[in-house]
Amino acid sequence: MYASLAEPVSEDSPLGVLEDPETEEVLEHYGELKAACEAVVQDAYGERATIVRPGLIVGPWDPTNRFTYWPTRLARGGEILAPGPPERRTQWIDVRDLASWMLDLLERDDGGVYNATNEGVPWGELLAGADVAWVTDDFLREHEVGQWMELPLWIPDEPGITDTDVSRAVAAGLRFRPVQETVRDTAAWHAEHGTEVTPALTGVSGAGMAPERERELLAAWHERA
Repeated sequence: MYASLAEPVSEDSPLGVLEDPETEEVLEHYGELKAACEAVVQDAYGERATIVRPGLIVGPWDPTNRFTYWPTRLARGGEILAPGPPERRTQWIDVRDLASWMLDLLERDDGGVYNATNEGVPWGELLAGADVAWVTDDFLREHEVGQWMELPLWIPDEPGITDTDVSRAVAAGLRFRPVQETVRDTAAWHAEHGTEVTPALTGVSGAGMAPERERELLAAWHERA
C-alpha cells in the first residue's frame, strides 16, 4: 500500500507504484496492487469514492494467529515473553468496530480515504495482569526471532505498521471497544471454535511462537539478566 513503512504514515503518505501494471504476482507486489485497485475505484467514482485502509483486522473468527496468539497465550498462563518496554504501542482493529463504522460511513456516503486501525495500544495494556518478561529488540534479533509471524505484532523494522495516523477516521466516527473485551472474546472464540478453522482456509500459517521456543528464550533472557 504505502511506498515505505520505515516511518509513521498518514493517508497522504506516498503509495507504492507498480513497475509492471500487468503483473499478477500478488505476494510480491501486494501493497502496490492494493494501491492500483484504489486508483481504479477513484477513477470510477471520483470524490464519492470511499477508500478504507484497515490495519491488522482481529477478533473472534480470526484464524491467522497474528493477533489471536496473544489472547490464547494469556489464557495458557505462565511467564510470557514479549517485546518491551510495556509502554511501547501496537495497533490493530477489532473486526466488529471496523464493520460497524464502515456501514455508517457508507450510509452517510462519506467519500475520502481513511486509515482504519486503533490509535495505539500499549503492550502493557494488551498483556495486563500477566507475568511478562519484557525483552529488548536487540535480544530478539540476536536470537533470530522472526518479526510479525513468529512473534506476532512485533515488527520494529517497519514502524509504519504500528504508528499509523488514524485521526481522520476517528473524526469520521470510528470508535474502539476496550482492549480487554477484544482479548476476552477472541480467547473465548478460540477455545470453542479455533481448531475448526485451519490455516489452509486463509493462506496464513506458522504465526505464533512455539512453547518450547519461548521457554528457551526466557531461559536465555534470565541467564543474561
